[in-house]
Amino acid sequence: MVTLSAPEQLVPSEALLEAAATGLGFSQGELLVAEAQLGNTTPDQWLEKGDWLALAKYVGAERVFFVDQNPVVVFARLDDQSDNALRVFYNRIWCMARPQLLFLARPGELAIYDLGKAPIRPGERADDRGRLLSQKVKIATEVQAKLSEFRREEIESGRLWEDSRFARGADRADRALIRDLRVVHEALLARRLKAKYAHALIGRSIFVRYLEDRKVLVPEYFKKVAAQRKTWTKLLTDSEQRPFAQSDLASLCYPRVLEDKDFTYALFDQLAKDFNGDIFPVDEEERQKVEPEHLALLRGLLLGETAEQQQLFFFAYRFDVIPIELISSIYEEFYNEEKGKDKNHGPHYTPSTLVEFILARSLTPEVLERSPRVTDFACGSGIFLVESFRRIVRYQVRKQNGKRLSRSQLRKIVRDQIAGIDINEEAVRVSAFSLYLAFLHYQEPREINEQRQLPNLKWAKRAHTNGEQHFDVLLRREAKIIGKGKKERTVFFTDRALGWIKRYLESRTDDYPALFVCRNGRTRLKRDDLWRYFERHRRLVGINKKVTPHILRHTAATQLLFNGCPIGHIKEILGHERLETTCRYYLGLDRRAAKAAHQKYLRYDVQAAAGEPA
Repeated sequence: MVTLSAPEQLVPSEALLEAAATGLGFSQGELLVAEAQLGNTTPDQWLEKGDWLALAKYVGAERVFFVDQNPVVVFARLDDQSDNALRVFYNRIWCMARPQLLFLARPGELAIYDLGKAPIRPGERADDRGRLLSQKVKIATEVQAKLSEFRREEIESGRLWEDSRFARGADRADRALIRDLRVVHEALLARRLKAKYAHALIGRSIFVRYLEDRKVLVPEYFKKVAAQRKTWTKLLTDSEQRPFAQSDLASLCYPRVLEDKDFTYALFDQLAKDFNGDIFPVDEEERQKVEPEHLALLRGLLLGETAEQQQLFFFAYRFDVIPIELISSIYEEFYNEEKGKDKNHGPHYTPSTLVEFILARSLTPEVLERSPRVTDFACGSGIFLVESFRRIVRYQVRKQNGKRLSRSQLRKIVRDQIAGIDINEEAVRVSAFSLYLAFLHYQEPREINEQRQLPNLKWAKRAHTNGEQHFDVLLRREAKIIGKGKKERTVFFTDRALGWIKRYLESRTDDYPALFVCRNGRTRLKRDDLWRYFERHRRLVGINKKVTPHILRHTAATQLLFNGCPIGHIKEILGHERLETTCRYYLGLDRRAAKAAHQKYLRYDVQAAAGEPA
């Protein structure tokens, strides 16, 4: 008689994950539950880490372990035993970018993976290429003994990261994405496409991928654009089209659109019409300069259908998962690569960890309660503005006991509490791009599609301004002020002026929202205050003549005129409504110059006018 033994009972994944959390000491540190809304965490924890916890919940993680404010370890369960499910799940967690370790429990198995290694390609094993860091533990009681090198204190002290296995981390999602997009950028430039058009194509492609990955742009949207031509519809629906190099990308419509230049720009035009804002406008020169070969190259690189495919990870990037601050930073990456005198005037990358550290100490709950306006006078990529916006949103969610903010509340924060100025036009564009992504991030696809139009963030001179549409919170070297007669005027800043404003702001210790404040830091500097400052300093330096701000204004206008500035430009700088006003004040000011001009230009003899004796 043959006796059949009962099949081995697999330890449940939740039991193995709990054994790791408690047995390795993580539950004694800051191990927080992944949640989409404020619930299990304290209000203060949500203010600092709420977006990370929501992202972890979105990708299917259970908990996140933080060191200071940084998400370092992701704890997750996966009950599907298939290799493909593991590949897809690992790649989603990998797209979170900043976490470094994944503790993954499956029925009867606990493994630790390195998120600094490359994502898993179709047909590739998860354990390959150094991703698997530990032996797989099958029994909960073995966790402490077999995984002791991954204890909480080893991670918090930094001793674990001294191991040679963690030396590079070059394939971590944030570094890999910047590297891969640089390949795309350089390839477009090598095909003699102007840098600004390469930037525009890459920026739009990131935005479209973000919208498509988030299911804001669905196949029906692309089909509506394609209805203009039968050949475009065929591109979207033809199943006999050559297969995608990676099956993960087969459901995307945008790569199919890139097969046809007219279809591509018809899509861009539709997006500009629907979303408005400051991202999608296409000038006619770009439409002429971009060739089908540029779009084919872009498509091939995005799909991995090129010789560089072994180095590119576009098959794995999920733009609905990749953190917003990373998406904005990759768009800024290209503006400093051009050679020439303006090389150092583009936006520069500021690490998000540094920004979070600074804002945690400046935008405290006490400050946020006063609804401050955050103004960055060298906004660069917009990372400070984006993270300030996100922190304000988290604070408001905390005040509402976890309830999501409405679209109107989000718009109000952008309009009333965010502002930026930069000397570089591209920096202002990058900042707008970054803020749009952050603004959309807190809305569901249904909400976005119900009202797609985005507010205009970049200031522009318009015949008519609609306050509900034209927020005008991002400016290039200029700011809007309310001047004499309660009229709106534009003030322009030189590099030197911006530098001094930045130094002034850095010296302030108050949190009052006005740009210029009195010494007490609690009241706005008024006109009479400024006149008193002038009077006091006039006496201190020994000037006997009257000196006022208005005299300096006249002095500046006179210098502009004497240096050859056209009178029409002076009118705009001074904010005069009528050209006659400017002419009355500033034409004919210098009688000596007028006399010299009379002698030089008043000639009746042709030869004399040519320089010969009359």
